[in-house]
Amino acid sequence: MAKYNKKTEKLEDNDPYYYLLKKFDYFFTMDYSDITENYIKIPKFKTKFHKSALLKYLLSIDEKINEAYHLTAKYREFNRTANIKNCYEEMEEIIASFTSSSLEQFREIGNMIINWKDEILNLFTTIEECLTIPKRKDDKPVPRRLSNGPIEGINSIIEQIKINGKGYTNFDRFKRRVIYSINRDLMVKN
Repeated sequence: MAKYNKKTEKLEDNDPYYYLLKKFDYFFTMDYSDITENYIKIPKFKTKFHKSALLKYLLSIDEKINEAYHLTAKYREFNRTANIKNCYEEMEEIIASFTSSSLEQFREIGNMIINWKDEILNLFTTIEECLTIPKRKDDKPVPRRLSNGPIEGINSIIEQIKINGKGYTNFDRFKRRVIYSINRDLMVKN
């Protein structure tokens, strides 16, 4: 983006490539299917673009953007669709794609994936199908993945208590405050 920046006061007066990359950067960070608008109004060009045409145009601006977008989309697809049976093979493909990339950042990510491979593959361990709850009545049960999200939520609450208390000198009081905050719906006994 920086190589197209003319450093004008108004975004509309800048280079068209800079304008599009700045205004529609969310195309690169969101999953394509999550971008809901079919036609997107672009005031600088006084026209509307279909989202697929706009994405194609954005990716044609630079080969590096194109490669980065497709590698990121490949990892998102792997994370969304892989299961315990095929995740190892798909992970190997992801590693090969990332480590052979022409972009240094993606080669580094590929090496990071190699280092954390077992932990990433553990993400695809699911809770038994009998414990799953369908999203709607007509849906089949979907296996749920294991997650450390609930524990991270509790850790966040504890950190917030420490911050709000600006430090506790009495550990017993701090412990009781944490237990009370985490278990508000339980009865407190004297």
